[in-house]
Amino acid sequence: MKSWNGPTVWAFLDYILQIYAASMKPLELKCELAECESTLPPHRSMDGRCLASLPKAELHLHLEGAMRAETLTELCRKHGVKRPMDTRGQRFADFSPFASCYIAVCECLREKADLERLVLEVAEDASASGALWIEPALSIDLYADQFGGVEATLHLLFQAAEAAEEATQVAMGFIVAAERHLPVARAEALAKKVRDVVTSGAGIHGRPGILGFGLHSDEANHPPEPFAEAFHLACSDLVVPLPHAGEFAPTGGGAKSVRFCVDHLKAVRIAHGVLAAEDQELVEHLAKLQVCLDVCPTSNELLGVMPVTESALTKLLAAGVPCTINSDDPLLFGSSLLGEFRRCRDELKMSDEQLAACADLIQVIEEKENIGVRQVLGPIEGRRTKLVIGAVQSLELTVSLRFIGKPQKNEKIAELHILL
Repeated sequence: MKSWNGPTVWAFLDYILQIYAASMKPLELKCELAECESTLPPHRSMDGRCLASLPKAELHLHLEGAMRAETLTELCRKHGVKRPMDTRGQRFADFSPFASCYIAVCECLREKADLERLVLEVAEDASASGALWIEPALSIDLYADQFGGVEATLHLLFQAAEAAEEATQVAMGFIVAAERHLPVARAEALAKKVRDVVTSGAGIHGRPGILGFGLHSDEANHPPEPFAEAFHLACSDLVVPLPHAGEFAPTGGGAKSVRFCVDHLKAVRIAHGVLAAEDQELVEHLAKLQVCLDVCPTSNELLGVMPVTESALTKLLAAGVPCTINSDDPLLFGSSLLGEFRRCRDELKMSDEQLAACADLIQVIEEKENIGVRQVLGPIEGRRTKLVIGAVQSLELTVSLRFIGKPQKNEKIAELHILL
């Protein structure tokens, strides 16, 4: 079988080695022989690469929408909330069945144990898909009152994240998002609270717990323009603008929504963004600025945006627009990170090289001429990728990088374990 040995993985290895050479900390290298599982044919390509073993980051994942179906059932019973219908894998005339499910999740988050369970299980599911880093987005305004307000809820989530990281070795940082259907003044109030929490230095294992400020909900009836001040209040050197756009805008308005978020909100990433493909000039603009689109193929299909087989993902990649592959809301759509990679391989016929680029763990190392220090920079912005490295260090993760040459029948592969 072939290994994932492209620039994403090898840049990661190179940087880890540099860290320890610079710090003079002991680095133990241990080589073992292992065989890739032989029971995962759906997750392999013709040349034998195993999708489950590809190190991944998931950047477009709603925490509440990633609750397990069985957990929702149990929490509904526990708190006396009516269990909504199961929407996974289904299409509906409008978004209301999905919204009902999402609202039920928020109504079930009433105790500290509920938050802890949710964060842990999301991390466990991410690990099962091969993720090392996730950025769950929070609809925190919908349930923060149950925990004494936004600030108190964020501190509970940071604590839950620390415990989940230690249990799963999946590191994370949160995106706090305003809801378009709520008053703009509420978004601005949320933004100020985000700024206060970030300024306080609260975080996850000593690093920032909030990475970005987002914008969720009904794009068609609530364009991004009125929320510009909220982004101005929340965003700084530590918090970047990460709005949803280009998913459900009015006919012909998807590209306009994306352009406003990039040019005026200064977004470095766009959640969805696939409707940008309607405007070739905008596509070229995104490619030039290297704005990353965090694409969710199954979500787009079930919501009637576009079928997976007609996804704009490959067109955007071919035009030089950085993209990631994500699951969005597994509870609502029945998606998973690994499943999305599988669909992109099987239905979009994406190559393993394309899939590895979309895994977005680490992309490239650049030389910083002004200070003479090498830094890891992702396709989005260097700060986030450096946080990934910091998380790996703080968690003392074991990073497995599988590598061999030409695959042979029943060939064993070597695993290089970097024990930090």
